[in-house]
Amino acid sequence: MISRAALVALFFLCISACGASLPGGYSIEYGDRGKAWLANPDGTLVHGALIKQLFKDDRRVLLITFATTLGGQIDGPRPLDGNCYVALLIQADRQRIRQVRLTEARSLAAKMELVESYNRGCLQGMPVR
Repeated sequence: MISRAALVALFFLCISACGASLPGGYSIEYGDRGKAWLANPDGTLVHGALIKQLFKDDRRVLLITFATTLGGQIDGPRPLDGNCYVALLIQADRQRIRQVRLTEARSLAAKMELVESYNRGCLQGMPVR
């Protein structure tokens, strides 16, 4: 007979193995110490910075992240709203990505399901424009 503790442990193991199902074959790649990135269907990263928040609906993925830098220069989308965050809306079926302002992202997110959320604030020296 299996103990109750073993059943509970097995249950949580099954839940963690399932992960979030994202439209269009997108997935979340996890690193150590709470690091997470959004990956394209081919396994490459959508954006080089860590996930701050990730939302989904049937056809879209909304990624709130930071600007990526390479050698001190912004590499990719720039923050639009005077802070360090970048919001990317992905049409999953077309693999089309467009940047949106955070005000629009908040409005979209209100109609979507929250998949991941991390308490990552802007740090001194992060690009804001």
